[in-house]
Amino acid sequence: MSDKTTGKTESGVGPSASLKPYDVLVADNFHYMDSSETFTKGSYPNLETAMVACRQMVEDYLRSVYRPGMTAAELYSSCTAFGDDPYIVGPDITPGAVPFSAWNYAKQCSEEICAVAPRKPLWKRILFRSS
Repeated sequence: MSDKTTGKTESGVGPSASLKPYDVLVADNFHYMDSSETFTKGSYPNLETAMVACRQMVEDYLRSVYRPGMTAAELYSSCTAFGDDPYIVGPDITPGAVPFSAWNYAKQCSEEICAVAPRKPLWKRILFRSS
């Protein structure tokens, strides 16, 4: 657990002083550019596991807000307006570099989720089938 205002974990150690080299920090899209709304999700032993944690956060949000009939654009817009924006900091990541883009991943996932999901609920397609 972390303190949103300081970015410190319960142990009082900030993200840069963690024992593991890759930290996932989470900004809040609803409070864009408000650093007091950023918190530490966790620390990971390598870049790939940190990226998995970021992907999972984005996917969890998208699946929680998806409703039948939503377009990919609507789903993506919800994520970029209200979802979490996880990002990674680590020892070999150049400042300003982006090894993971939550917005790019959200766009890709929104398209996949909406392409797989039926546009109209199944019960409506059966109930209102024309003869």
